[in-house]
Amino acid sequence: MNSEMTNYKKMAYQDIIAFISGQVKEPEFVQKYKVNAIKSQDYAGVVSDILCGSQSYDAKFAQSVGMQEVDFEPLKRAGADYVSDKLVHALFSIAYTRTPNNRIGGNGQPESYDRQRNIGPAAFVALRTLGSVPEYSVAMNHVYNEYFFPRMIEPARRTNLLRPGVILDLIRKDAQLTDADNVKLTSQGRNM
Repeated sequence: MNSEMTNYKKMAYQDIIAFISGQVKEPEFVQKYKVNAIKSQDYAGVVSDILCGSQSYDAKFAQSVGMQEVDFEPLKRAGADYVSDKLVHALFSIAYTRTPNNRIGGNGQPESYDRQRNIGPAAFVALRTLGSVPEYSVAMNHVYNEYFFPRMIEPARRTNLLRPGVILDLIRKDAQLTDADNVKLTSQGRNM
């Protein structure tokens, strides 16, 4: 299939709808995102638009992406909170690798995880998308929870240093660092 002929917006909506309706599991969605988000800004833009909550899925919109209004029913029924939770979790799995550290909570489970940003074009796009989530949106709560996975103590969450804008700034900084690492890797590959 010629990439100039591919409707990446439609593909992104179809992939997201399949993911949130349970037709595909997260690993399959993540794999599709890794391939298509780096091929097309339209594909990554759809994920970002959904996280920003900027679309109404009416007949006119559906026609603009080559779909039918009924195709968007699973997305409408799922609701913004559920959709954001699924997409943010998937994007974090692309952007970061988490490993348990030595801190154990009272329940015997890891109290926190060390978060390491990933490198590569897909990680950069995922970080850029996460960093573009509006500070006062439904998706931001999920970004916050994923950033402090597995939990953030509620009183600590209210401190000014941990406000959503700071978390978004940290994610944007990680995106810049990942972009710089990607450029270094590309230039090293050319010099070999």
